[in-house]
Amino acid sequence: MFFPETKTALLDETGRFTCDCIYCNMEANHKQGIGEKIRIMFLHAGEEFFSAGKYLVLGAFLTSFIQTIVPRDIFSELWVKDGLALVVMMATAFLFSVCSTSDAFIARSFWDRFSTGSIMGFLVFGPMMDIKNLIMLFGSFRKAFVIKLVLVITILSFVLLYFLTFLLM
Repeated sequence: MFFPETKTALLDETGRFTCDCIYCNMEANHKQGIGEKIRIMFLHAGEEFFSAGKYLVLGAFLTSFIQTIVPRDIFSELWVKDGLALVVMMATAFLFSVCSTSDAFIARSFWDRFSTGSIMGFLVFGPMMDIKNLIMLFGSFRKAFVIKLVLVITILSFVLLYFLTFLLM
């Protein structure tokens, strides 16, 4: 392999960011010139790119697979049952995993079928939690942390959007 294996970056007991990879050896980096530091920076960035890239490609594959087999108008029978519609739109945002610059156009197509709160769920929840992000999180963090993070984001998004839409509408 062209790039050496790295260990996960962590916070040490003093709260400083540490990494055990060969590029982050602080004593060696302080003694090098600026040209060598820049070369090491690009090597490290390349390794991080290929480390995260495999999860990005897998997530993009799963997302495109789901977008191909799940018709976008599958939820057209579901009208304005706010809680259920919000859950459905949050799940749709998770499954579609579209770019946050594109989700507004998709959400606009649901405007006549869903409540404002459920469309906001699609717009708010989708960029925070989707298939690609979930795969990358599982690749970078402990399973227990990822599960807690997903639960907190999902529950807070649902509760806040559910109650804010009643206050604002």
